[in-house]
Amino acid sequence: MHLLSNIHATDIAIHAAGDTMPELFLNALRGMNEILKEGLCGAQTHYDCSSKIEVYARDRRRLLIDFLSEVLEKSYAYRAVFCYVYFSEFSENHLEARLYGVWFNQFDIRINSVACEDASVEQNARGTWDSTLDFELEE
Repeated sequence: MHLLSNIHATDIAIHAAGDTMPELFLNALRGMNEILKEGLCGAQTHYDCSSKIEVYARDRRRLLIDFLSEVLEKSYAYRAVFCYVYFSEFSENHLEARLYGVWFNQFDIRINSVACEDASVEQNARGTWDSTLDFELEE
């Protein structure tokens, strides 16, 4: 689940949730993808490219920020939106995964960065993982 909210000229905030940490990361990725190229991933039945990713961080909040930041870098380098991720390893401060993406011509919106200041990753009373993320946009 992801929900776009607080859309401004210079940033967009999303909320993502998941029953597990990997599901939260996948849903945050889906939210970021909706900013980059709305609707592209929902209709995909095949992928054009794949890329390996490995991220280390001091905590799960930073792991999510660094994961999305690296995927964003790869999106610009490959001119692709990475619609799906398969995690081969996942812990509180490390992940290894393979990204699967679709090539395309132009982004709807260009993201400068994943903002660190207000990002959160928390487990609620029901045991679901929730995150709020802010993406700084190009002007």
